Amino acid sequence: MSHQENTTNAISRRGLLQVAAAAGIAAPLATTITAGGASAQDEPKRGGAITLVTPQDFPGMDPALTALGNADNLHSLLWNGLTRYDTLNEVLPDLAESWESPDTQTVVFHLRQGVMFHNGREMTGDDVKANLERVLDPETASPYRGALANIATIDLVDTYTVRLNLSVPDVTIPASIGSVKIQAPESFADAQSKPVGTGPYKFVEFVPGDHVSLTRFENYWNQPLPYADEFRIQITKDPVSAYNAFKSGQFDVIWQMDFSVVEEVKSNSDLTLIAPQVTGTSLFFAVDCSQPPFDNKVARQALMYATDKEAIFDLAYFGVGFLSPTNSNLVENHWAFNPNLPPREYDIEKAKQLFAEAGVQPGTKWKFNAIAGRQDIQTQAEILERSLNECGIELEIVATDIPGWSAVTADDVHWPNVISFKGQVQGWDPALQLAGLRCNDLGSNIWYCNPEVDALM
Repeated sequence: MSHQENTTNAISRRGLLQVAAAAGIAAPLATTITAGGASAQDEPKRGGAITLVTPQDFPGMDPALTALGNADNLHSLLWNGLTRYDTLNEVLPDLAESWESPDTQTVVFHLRQGVMFHNGREMTGDDVKANLERVLDPETASPYRGALANIATIDLVDTYTVRLNLSVPDVTIPASIGSVKIQAPESFADAQSKPVGTGPYKFVEFVPGDHVSLTRFENYWNQPLPYADEFRIQITKDPVSAYNAFKSGQFDVIWQMDFSVVEEVKSNSDLTLIAPQVTGTSLFFAVDCSQPPFDNKVARQALMYATDKEAIFDLAYFGVGFLSPTNSNLVENHWAFNPNLPPREYDIEKAKQLFAEAGVQPGTKWKFNAIAGRQDIQTQAEILERSLNECGIELEIVATDIPGWSAVTADDVHWPNVISFKGQVQGWDPALQLAGLRCNDLGSNIWYCNPEVDALM
């Protein structure tokens, strides 16, 4: 099941929309709400504070170790990558001023000069090389390692020039390398609690489960940004409480609100909903493709027929976003979207037939890996539970906090008899959308390995 989240994730108060943008919030940050019809033409003013509320906690502060959606809120505030995305998911320079490919297996990045780390030291090519090599190191267990998998070696040409030598041609490198945020290597050991980056804000404090406090970095390379002096992210795990607190004026921006309030937000002249024009974000069910029963593609096909996508789209997401009738990861306005692919419709009788063919017996028990507090996930799990019950399969819904949910499908962990809710935030290039299908891709952790698919990709 694939649901494209062309949707709502943040709201902000009147006059704060352009300030949030000026703070450096990255373009792919799904949807935002600001209180009160702010105009993009409003002149930003220096000073003050921005407060963002979210129901999702942070597992830590190291940007190399988490790919959770909420981490993007921090990634663009504390750090920069070599590249970044604009609002149309086009790749733009960030810490790299430019890049070129002298041949099909070489990419050379030319770095900005004078970029300072928050500890007062200038960033150079040595730092970029150290960060990329850290992500590529299997011992780091970074979810971004797969995005850089085609980098064979990294050379420092001079102080501000880094050359990547690829094992195979890969034109997606400028897009995918932006996911690696550049930290001061001397801070690696303490990155989870005391991060040091190059972004518009410096780290002040992280209280797990409560808040993250940041302060303006006076020596930020992209002056005059940021405009606000302080940025605070408040963690309020109950989405309803977070939204009510936002509406009462306690916060300026809300990220990842409940989908049920989208229409209410749209009808409120004091709030502005900010949604992406294009998105590479998708939500889906994932299984361990190396373990029974889902090592059998017939069982996977049966699960797809047993998934009532329309009910999930209507009841869990209130029709917000794009429902893929073909299970494609691409949204309708993507240049590579193929409307002629055959649809995969909800069909319980077909599901029963295929489950039987795959050897899945009545009375089989599976678990659904959900996130506590996410009503959309709970709703879709319950819809799937009813459908699987019709097929003679029991589904136990297990909802845990973010660390518990992510641990189920962590690197090098197999998870038989589990269906997990997952999402991915990928670039606009179709190759990045499909990256999780490469043999045992670390970013997707679905243990799918098909040499024929690898060769095609």
